[in-house]
Amino acid sequence: MNNFNATGRITNDLELKTTQNGLSVCSFTLAVKRPRVKDETDFINFTAFRQSAEYLCNYARKGTLIEVSGILTSRKWEDKNGNKRTSFEVIVDNASILESKKAEDKDPLVEFAQKNDE
Repeated sequence: MNNFNATGRITNDLELKTTQNGLSVCSFTLAVKRPRVKDETDFINFTAFRQSAEYLCNYARKGTLIEVSGILTSRKWEDKNGNKRTSFEVIVDNASILESKKAEDKDPLVEFAQKNDE
């Protein structure tokens, strides 16, 4: 069974594109911390279609923490030097926004002022 699940932060701002057939699509990379290994992060490529693509492009941006499930796919090709290459990406079935990066980046001076106003 091919089922891929990951939680991580989006590494780039998302751009919604449309295929020739009118299908919404966006591609992005997710920074995923490796479990049980300190200071190791994997950068995994994802492609979302239809409502998932529209949802992510409307509500997520660089730094947003999301949870994604989908299927892992591979693609093989030859580069311009004739070397055989393989790339992997996850086709998104479901995506959920867990928190925005902004929520973590609270200004301590603003928080102090808000506490003193109470």
